[in-house]
Amino acid sequence: MDIKMSIDNLTVCGNAFGDIESYYAEEVAVDRRSFSKYPYRDMIHHQDGSVLQIGEINAVRSGKIKELRYEFNPNKKTYEKLHTKVLRLMKDAHFTRVDIAFDVYGVDMSNWKWVDSQSRPFLVYHGGGGQIETWYVGGKDSEIRIRIYNKALEQGDKRKTPWWRVEVQLRRSAANIFTAYKGQIGINPFEHVTPVLQGEFLELDIKKRAMLKYLIDHPEGFKELSKPSRIEYKRLLRMAGSWETIDFRKLWDEKIPEVQSEIQSWLNYPMKY
Repeated sequence: MDIKMSIDNLTVCGNAFGDIESYYAEEVAVDRRSFSKYPYRDMIHHQDGSVLQIGEINAVRSGKIKELRYEFNPNKKTYEKLHTKVLRLMKDAHFTRVDIAFDVYGVDMSNWKWVDSQSRPFLVYHGGGGQIETWYVGGKDSEIRIRIYNKALEQGDKRKTPWWRVEVQLRRSAANIFTAYKGQIGINPFEHVTPVLQGEFLELDIKKRAMLKYLIDHPEGFKELSKPSRIEYKRLLRMAGSWETIDFRKLWDEKIPEVQSEIQSWLNYPMKY
């Protein structure tokens, strides 16, 4: 098994500081310009797939949005220092979305269940053979959402080695934590989410065994438990899950400091006054 953690997508918003029109006319990495949906009016597309959006003036004046929004994948560096050039067009910049990915090689997750003890919305998509291909924990507008999917299938990778991706999507205040905070990020997306295989759990007594099996299939049942019982069954769920799956909660705590440093480095660039 091999696990690689990386930043998959960043979205930064801020007010205009540089000359946008000159940038558009002179930057060789610009592909085209198009209209955008409200509350933005224009989109500048770059050849590496990143997009700079310009806010509609009335929406900006109302305080609804900042003047600029830039979405990019820091792993795609087709043009040297392109992302830094765009970020230098902004002031008062902050993150509004951060996507962090775990690429897991050599482990088949098609039989895993992702149990959320907070009973948030979830979606599961199956393939033609009934196997799980994608699992979402959290709604599409949630500040924290986890997407688990068969990356090898998505990429058309026909090698026999399994390749799955566990992608954490942080939005709004959850993403903005990365803007300036220098200590340990006080957020773990896997605090209430545990991957498990439906085992027999023979090490537990029959009552706990039956309850755990029920909660795996019906996570909404956590809401009906007393607080001490919720804490106890969350503990048992983590213990049972980590035996046969991967402890992503622990992995996040171990890896996030170095990722945090890389994320914050994108806003620690010298401004051109």
